[in-house]
Amino acid sequence: MPWLIPILTRDLLKLENQLPFFTLERFDLIHNPGFGDPLPLLALKFFNLSFPRPIQVLKETSGDSETGVNHLLSLFHLSFFYTVDTPPKQGESSLPPEHSIQCTTQLRLSGIKFSPHKSDSFLEIKFKNRFLKIPPITINDLTIAVFINCMALEQCKYSIPKYFTSYIAFVSCLINSPRDVAFLSADGIITSYSHNDHYIAGLFNKLGEKVYLDKRDCYLSEQFSDVEAYYGSHWGTFMQTYFSTPWSFISVVSAFVLLVLTGGQALLSILSYIDKRS
Repeated sequence: MPWLIPILTRDLLKLENQLPFFTLERFDLIHNPGFGDPLPLLALKFFNLSFPRPIQVLKETSGDSETGVNHLLSLFHLSFFYTVDTPPKQGESSLPPEHSIQCTTQLRLSGIKFSPHKSDSFLEIKFKNRFLKIPPITINDLTIAVFINCMALEQCKYSIPKYFTSYIAFVSCLINSPRDVAFLSADGIITSYSHNDHYIAGLFNKLGEKVYLDKRDCYLSEQFSDVEAYYGSHWGTFMQTYFSTPWSFISVVSAFVLLVLTGGQALLSILSYIDKRS
């Protein structure tokens, strides 16, 4: 029954439900010797029903599963190594990410545009030419379970890259209130059919409180620094100061019109003076 697949996937990926992978492999060899795909690929194909990735990614993950895979959650986590362009740097997680970058509402006022973009992984966030491109993601019970358990795995195991921890740190900075969620939903980045904006904002706020990492030493370090640099730039400051509210925009337009009229009046006075002299 298809509706059971997300529930079963969620249970299989819970950290407290994990069995040693060699136990599952031994069981597979006893009951299904020499038939079909190996167990790692079978498991990844099942997870792919809920989190679609290219088949090549699954095959590469399955081929590398003999090193560093302790259980199904570890295998699922490993499959995201092949869907992120920028390899993460390893370093000690030490700095809390709060206030590293501003929330969505403030970034929009500084002129940053939010845009959804297609990607093999929701982890692949890009920032270029004032556009913050974030792959669309649906927030539901399965997505939440993946966030929580993959983050817990990364906190338990220092040697693995902190993809999910970095992603949660970045998004929790963007989401500070239900209004931020509403903006991201309107931009087509966040979708949820089971949770409202208040719930999603509270979720990322709580997850962000549990995150500690050095933003300069993660796979999103460039995005952190570029967004922060733009927000503090002259243009970003100008947009925040003069275009943050309708009244400030009206003031800028009024001042511009007044300047044009004053300049025109001065020009006419000069032309009149020249005409009289001639």
